[in-house]
Amino acid sequence: MIVEPVGCVAAPDGDNGSAREERAMQSRHRELRNLAEEARTHGALAAAVNLERAADMLLQSEGRGESEPRNSDSAEDASGG
Repeated sequence: MIVEPVGCVAAPDGDNGSAREERAMQSRHRELRNLAEEARTHGALAAAVNLERAADMLLQSEGRGESEPRNSDSAEDASGG
């Protein structure tokens, strides 16, 4: 079994890089949403809000064509920091 490092996705023949990057970003978005749900079930509401915001920022950065989301102080507001 071949194990690839996190964030690396093997491209099928004929697949372009942008489609691969989009799938990887959607996967990271789902993972952040899942972590937020898990945090919420354990009573970590501020962490859940921050994870959801990070997931949203990730999708927004994809729409702008950025490789990484911009830093935002709004995530700290939810945690009281």
